[in-house]
Amino acid sequence: MDKDLEKCGCGSDCGCGENNHECGCGGHDHDHDHDDCGCGCGEHESFVIDLEDETFQGALTNDQLTIVATTFLDNIQNQNKKGIYANHHWWTTKLTDKKLDSYIKWKARYNDTPVLEEEYHILQYSETGQIRGINGNVDLNMTINKYW
Repeated sequence: MDKDLEKCGCGSDCGCGENNHECGCGGHDHDHDHDDCGCGCGEHESFVIDLEDETFQGALTNDQLTIVATTFLDNIQNQNKKGIYANHHWWTTKLTDKKLDSYIKWKARYNDTPVLEEEYHILQYSETGQIRGINGNVDLNMTINKYW
């Protein structure tokens, strides 16, 4: 794609330090990668680690799970959104360390009446949703903030 035509609409400084441009303006070429979000600012990337796999993570202690999550997420550039996805059982019994509070908390809990609890940012409330044009079931989520 021609960089002069790239537009993401983020309107934020990409941080490359060249000409103090805004993302997607196409005002100059960069010698670093611009393929992440179309404008190259890297600020639209989201990284979520799924911590609920009994086979591979089930035997880990709460402290070990916290170390896994924080080590993974802390090594991602700060401007990126970072989060942890797990089901209700894991959030209430295994992922209880306050160190995890600084990340987006994405909780899976299927109820007839979905409720996004205050300490969580995203709720996956169904895995059997239907959307016209998509064959099969889809996950349904709700949030009070725009993360992506």
